[in-house]
Amino acid sequence: MPELFSHVSIALVICAVVLAALIIPVRNMLRNADANEAK
Repeated sequence: MPELFSHVSIALVICAVVLAALIIPVRNMLRNADANEAK
């Protein structure tokens, strides 16, 4: 059971890091899209 828990927690940490890395370019793209629509 502790082995499964450690695997799941490692997978969750990896997913959190990937999501955090994806949020940055997505936020920049959304900001650029808003700026283009405002013009």
